[in-house]
This record gives sequence, structure tokens and C-alpha cells, in this order.
Amino acid sequence: MTDMPADAPRSEDGRWWWDGSQWQPVTGHPAAAATDAPQSQGAASAAPAETVGQLSDDGQWRWDGTQWQPAQTGAAATAGSTAATPAARQVTVGVPTAEARATSDGTTAVIVKYSVTNSGTTQIDARSLLTGFYVLPAGHTAETAAYVTGDLLVSLAPGEEHQGQWPIQVDPGSWKVWVAVSDETTGDVIATSDDVPFEIAGRVAAAQAFDDTQAYSLSVAITNVEHIVGVLYRVHYTVHSDRDVPPGLTVTGGIEGAESRSGQIYDLTTGITAGAPHAHYLTLEADVPSHSTAKIIMDPGGPSEKSDSVIVDIAEDGTPTMSR
Repeated sequence: MTDMPADAPRSEDGRWWWDGSQWQPVTGHPAAAATDAPQSQGAASAAPAETVGQLSDDGQWRWDGTQWQPAQTGAAATAGSTAATPAARQVTVGVPTAEARATSDGTTAVIVKYSVTNSGTTQIDARSLLTGFYVLPAGHTAETAAYVTGDLLVSLAPGEEHQGQWPIQVDPGSWKVWVAVSDETTGDVIATSDDVPFEIAGRVAAAQAFDDTQAYSLSVAITNVEHIVGVLYRVHYTVHSDRDVPPGLTVTGGIEGAESRSGQIYDLTTGITAGAPHAHYLTLEADVPSHSTAKIIMDPGGPSEKSDSVIVDIAEDGTPTMSR
């Protein structure tokens, strides 16, 4: 039996721990051997907010007890989808490359280049498969996760390869990135690439310890959506609080359009002063042109959760127009 790591995700009843592929009994627990294991990691999602197994609002991330992890990645995602994958949906994702970039105003990002090959025996129809790009830190940084869905793949004959690239905003630090391919209709993950490590040079914003049991009376309002370059946008927002909030409060942001969506999880590096507006922004990706929704959530799943959303119409030249 595999030894249980100290930080392993546990089921709600404490009898089982998740090894990344399946539930294992907790050694020495009096009831573990006599009870069937949970059927999936989702069995823990009925637990209170911010407990192991909790899904984010967009369903893309799951709380592992320490940090947010993509809901379907790696061996667990592949094992969960392979049996239901028809021959027409068999693909192989090559090892991606990650190239660090900075825009003219200093915004840091990574360009992920990837390849997908039809490894089945039947042609794959155009726009039936969707690519996704996931980034997680190798250390304790304020930006704790980011993702973006990218291209709807072109038609692929058996053995044919598709190549593409997509940018993701990433702060300075050490990271890993991988690519996933999912069925556009069902959302099932079909294949994932290997993780690829990369570095973004610059001053690293460290994550702060935060007491997430404290409740604050928060209000949040999106004030502007700014086009940086290409598909990169800044969603500006202002937060008010009834009392001082220390650094470390978690914020999630996302932009969802007709064909792509992006998200980021970030811990504030500065505190919020009671009664004073606190201005901040998250940098996200959006498809161009599009009719999209931008959303900011403060303390997602926590006792102080508040959110705001706006409609963003993006023109062909990338110009955003915000409305409510």
C-alpha cells in the first residue's frame, strides 16, 4: 500500500486519501477497510466551502487542501476519459514549449506552442476538439494558477498533426505548463501533454498567509476592461471593506466568450484599508472579436465571498466596450 503524504487530499469522512489516480484507505482508520471508497474525487465536493474536493465556480479548478488544482489533468483525467473515448477522438499531444515574453508595458506572459496528432483511424471533424492551457507555480507565488481555452482544432485526418500557440499572462517566478485536449461537445478531457517547467524573470510576488475563517463585509465593482495587446486584457476592479483586511485574500477572475474562456487565481499582496477603495486588476485572455462576460470574485468559496460581472464586447481590432 502506498504511504499517504502529509498534505494528501482526504475525503469528507477522513477515511480515504486521493493519490492522484484513485482513492486509498487511510492506514489505521477504524472504518476505512469496512467502507467502500468514494467513486471519484467529486465525492468530497459536498463538504463545506474551501475543503478538499471543492470546485471553483467555473468548474475548472479543485481545492486540494493547500491550493487550487485543475479539475481534470494528468493521469487522473486521462484514466477517466480513455474508456469513453471513441476511435474518432484518439489524439496525442506533443511536449509543448514555453517561451517567456513581455509586452511593451512590461506585462509578462508565456507563449505556449503545442502540437496535436490524430492517432486514431478516423478523421476528426473540424471544431470538435478544444485545446486548453494550464499553468501552476513551482513555489508560493501570489498568482496561484491560470488557464485559458484556446483553439478549436481544424479537421485532422488519421496521422495528421496540428500545430498552434497561445499566450497566457504569468507573473515572474518558476512555473509548469501543460496542454489538454477535450471534446467540445461533452467537455471530456481526451489527452494531456507532459508538464513543462519554465521561468519568468523579475521580482517574485510571494503568497501571504491568510486566515480564511474570518468574515469581512466586502463589495467589489469592475471599473474598466483594458486591452493590452493581442488577446491580453486587464480587468480593473475596486474593493471596499468594513474593516482592515490583511494581505493574502484570494481573488479569482475570468473572461468567458463564445469560443474561449480564461481564468486566474491570485492572492492579494497588499491589504485593504477599512472604508478606503482598493484598486487592483487581473490580466486575462479573451477571444477576438467576441461578446464576452468578465467576472471578479473576492474570497471565492469563503465566508466573505462577493462578485461582480460585466459584459464586454470586443471589436475585431481588440477594442473592448464594457456594459452592465
